[in-house]
Parts: sequence; structure tokens; C-alpha cells
Amino acid sequence: FILYVLLFKLKLYNCDVGWQSFQAGCYKLLSEKSDWNVAQKACQKMDANLVSIHTLPEMEFIIRNIKKDLDQVWIGLHDREMQMDFQWTDHTPVIFTFWHPYEPNNFRNTQEDCVSIGRCVQDARWDDVPCNTSLPFICKKIMCKKSLKSKP
Repeated sequence: FILYVLLFKLKLYNCDVGWQSFQAGCYKLLSEKSDWNVAQKACQKMDANLVSIHTLPEMEFIIRNIKKDLDQVWIGLHDREMQMDFQWTDHTPVIFTFWHPYEPNNFRNTQEDCVSIGRCVQDARWDDVPCNTSLPFICKKIMCKKSLKSKP
């Protein structure tokens, strides 16, 4: 753990240009609206996944710094393989959730297998929605190791 802290204090790890850092992750909002599958593929092309969220501070960072005033955005949580067995696209464990009250719910018996962050800006809780909905999305990847070679 001490080595982990030292590496970040020494800035040996960083995010690519255009990405915002928080703890060990790099985050990027893509504002063009896409369905969930297209959004995940777009993230994968950048060596990332749709965002996974593991703590309340991480959620607050995303709302304040990434999502901002957007109405609704895709995240990487889904139950496409088995109903109500939610998984992250990056295969990290689901240890934190921030569901809107009465969610997840497959509203009106529709297939709602993909998850977005909030319709209500002041609330910004999670909602399961149909995967073919077009929304902006947030990608996340692990910080890269900075090259220590000096430039001539």
C-alpha cells in the first residue's frame, strides 16, 4: 500500500490527454449518444470499458466532474447474462450500488438489462433501462505507467 501511495505521489502513473484522473482510474465522457453495446465497444477501442463504480467518493467524483449537467449517461453495469445478476463490463466485483428507489425494476416488463446514471440531475442514482436506448457514456481505464525516459 505504501508503495502504491508513493508511486502516485511521485506521479509515476498518469492518464492520457483528455482523460480525468481519480485514484487509480482514468475517466472520459463521450457525449455522442450511443446504445449500450456501441458505447462499450467505443470504450474498448480506447483500451477501456464503460465505467465501473466501487465507492461513494468515486460516484461523487463522476457526478461532479464527468457527468455534470447531462441528464443521463451509460455506465458499465448490466444483467444481460442473467436477470438481476448485475456485473461490470470490466469484470470487477459489484461491491457498491447507488440505485434509484424501486430500481432495478424492468419497468412495464420491458427488457432493461443495462444501467445508466440518473434522469434527475439532483439525484443522479442508477436506473436499469433498455440497452438500445441512445445515451452519452463514460469510459474508465486504469492509469498508465509514465515513461521515465528523459526527452532530449
